[in-house]
Amino acid sequence: MNKSVLNDAEENGRGDLYLQMHGLSSFTIYLSGRLDAADRRASLVIGGAAAVLGIIAADLFTMNGTATVLERFQWLVQKPSILSATVSAIMAFRTVWPRKMVSDDWISQIFLSTEKPAEILARVGRSDRVFMREMMAGQQQIAGLIRQKNRYTVYAIPFLMFSVILFGLGM
Repeated sequence: MNKSVLNDAEENGRGDLYLQMHGLSSFTIYLSGRLDAADRRASLVIGGAAAVLGIIAADLFTMNGTATVLERFQWLVQKPSILSATVSAIMAFRTVWPRKMVSDDWISQIFLSTEKPAEILARVGRSDRVFMREMMAGQQQIAGLIRQKNRYTVYAIPFLMFSVILFGLGM
């Protein structure tokens, strides 16, 4: 941490706020890394499920040309590995699919609004404690999103593994 910046902040009576902001920015960087890791894991599961589905469904396209749609559907129903791989892919897609979250805190308004930041800050006019509380609430929303992403990925992986095992057993 730059000592001169910290000294200037302490002289202006903002030392505690500066330290809190520095801690939250480090935590934000950490949470960003966790979000990225959760998305990478989900992408890997999606790729695995797509590969399994492609290998299993290849038989469907190499069937006799005289097979009717009903016969092809019956063949699909007899393959539980396809169902398991499909469930895995859907759960992993749920992980990487963007979500809307309520972002009415002042930081989101500054970064996501078309208004000028100075106008937003002048309109808000709150104390430092309120700013910190809102920043921490925003971090909690991101942490909740990470928990949700990890939960879906953790549930998708066993379905993928189960579909590979079923395919190996010829089902």
